[in-house]
Amino acid sequence: MKKRFFYWLPEAAFLPFREKARKRRLRPMPISGVPCKTMHPLSDLSFVPPETWNQVCRRQGSWYRTSPRNGHILLVSPKPVSGCLEYLDGMIEQASFQPETWVTPRDIQTLISDQSYLSRQPEEWLRITLREKRHWRNLLERVGDSRNLEDLIGIHSANHANFIRPVLFLRESKGQVPHSIGKTADVCSACIELFNILGEGFGEKYVMPCPGYVAYARGEPDRFLKVTSGEKARRFVESLDG
Repeated sequence: MKKRFFYWLPEAAFLPFREKARKRRLRPMPISGVPCKTMHPLSDLSFVPPETWNQVCRRQGSWYRTSPRNGHILLVSPKPVSGCLEYLDGMIEQASFQPETWVTPRDIQTLISDQSYLSRQPEEWLRITLREKRHWRNLLERVGDSRNLEDLIGIHSANHANFIRPVLFLRESKGQVPHSIGKTADVCSACIELFNILGEGFGEKYVMPCPGYVAYARGEPDRFLKVTSGEKARRFVESLDG
């Protein structure tokens, strides 16, 4: 997988950026359907308009719509984007990381009962439609899992909670490094962590691709992605210029 750099731009900044890009013969590709298409191996410079979060993964997009990112445009590129350093939010790459332990039923209950999680959980997150149940059945079959979405909503919720107040994490000198709490079949909407809608306060984190990422971005199941955020990501990009 190519490294990916991602940026969050307010509309007022994105419009002049897009015009300057066109003058340099760059044409950022709009992404529809699902945000994780920006991670497809064939995807180059691309962006996710706000309305994309209302489409295939509408329920999951409620995390975006209730976050400070709402209304902002996600820009993703396999290389740093000139003139956008101030909007750089992080970079994503494959990792060989494997956690020492996976989540337990007790951990799940602890995570989804925590007030720091409950205060951020969107109301729409738990509104599962019949159509989505069928869609998830197809996604899970692709990764060899026989469960239904109703069986998984608890661990899906706990996984997001672990990037708010982690229970499972690495302890490093600069603080906690949270990670997804299950394998691909246990995870939903990995894009929420990959693009710092959740877990934005952690300099590093490890995110497991979800079944949708595998289906739409041709991601490798059960293999973590490392997200490096904030100042550390900006220093890396600056070092490339130096």
